[in-house]
Amino acid sequence: MTSIPVLLYGETRNVDVVVKDLWMLDLDRKVRVVLTKVGSKVTAIISTDVTLTPSAIIEIYSARFSIEVAIKDMKQHLGLGDYQHHSLLPTLRFVHLVAVAYSVGKITLLKFSSSSWLDIQDY
Repeated sequence: MTSIPVLLYGETRNVDVVVKDLWMLDLDRKVRVVLTKVGSKVTAIISTDVTLTPSAIIEIYSARFSIEVAIKDMKQHLGLGDYQHHSLLPTLRFVHLVAVAYSVGKITLLKFSSSSWLDIQDY
């Protein structure tokens, strides 16, 4: 195991990892398996992009929870799951519109957030 710095949920932490590129799951290419140990919790993360660094794979995976929360919010409050149409173009336009509305709403609330990645300045 090697210890690497990873940005997790806004703070840099040292995570013990083991990384191996393996043939598995009957795929036509190798996958990168990253085993992480934080405290006593061991997690295996599999990525089909073997060019990503272990820290990038861990950071992307840790963002999964906030993405799922965003999709849930868009379904509950902005009607993402309610729109129905027979062709793809209007559906894609609606999905983009909902994502933009959600993003604008979140940006307006950033001054009340303690996001470490964004320095809020008063203009």
